[in-house]
Amino acid sequence: MTFETRQRPSAPGERLDMAPIDCEHTVVLRDGGFMTLELGEHLTEQGRRRLAYGPVVVAREAVAHPRELAEMFPTLNIIIYHNPALHHVTLPVESFERFIKIPQVVGMKDSHRDTLEFMKLMTIIRGKISVLCNAIQYVPYAQLGASGFWSIDSWMGPWPLFALRDAVSRGDIGAAKAVILDIAPPNGAPKPSLSWRETGSKIAIAMAGYVEPGPLRPPFLEIPPEVVAAQKKKVERWQGLCAKYAPAYQAAPRKVANA
Repeated sequence: MTFETRQRPSAPGERLDMAPIDCEHTVVLRDGGFMTLELGEHLTEQGRRRLAYGPVVVAREAVAHPRELAEMFPTLNIIIYHNPALHHVTLPVESFERFIKIPQVVGMKDSHRDTLEFMKLMTIIRGKISVLCNAIQYVPYAQLGASGFWSIDSWMGPWPLFALRDAVSRGDIGAAKAVILDIAPPNGAPKPSLSWRETGSKIAIAMAGYVEPGPLRPPFLEIPPEVVAAQKKKVERWQGLCAKYAPAYQAAPRKVANA
């Protein structure tokens, strides 16, 4: 298996060539079948440490399966990908009483709980399982215990998201709210077509030029013109935000990581 990555450009619009490297990766899986087991074996052989697990299984297996994976691959840490709207499996708060007993379960991507449910969740998992919420949730959820956030739009250029992260980190909630209002869809924007969600994002990422996401894959090869036009408009708006937020990020002093 070959993994490819690229260095991060230092300024919006700068492109760098991709090159295969051998490094530690988090691998995200959206099924709970043999692919999970096969890839778990491969990651163990390669010395990689993290496996992200999406529980596309029946509800009664949603806790049992990652426990079995942890037993089979004790050197792999597991990150749960919880997306009930997509996977049609909900992990209730009480199920985490069992998850915290699996030491390898160290994190979760979770954007589908209201603030009260999230507070109840954190009373169980705090200090044991880190949670990544959606970027537009980050102001309230960071204060409730979220360790970070995710955004597929980061592949179009990360600077607005750096601004959000840094504003919350320094306690400037006003600035953080302003970033969220910038990155959220504008008022009156039509709802995106879920039929083209992943493919649309891939088209936008390619248009933005920050990374090369690779070719489209069957059966999503013939893209309706209105989908392409919507992604072009999205990219133009995002690149404007990159130009707005990149200078401050690039001018800020950097901390040197400890070896």
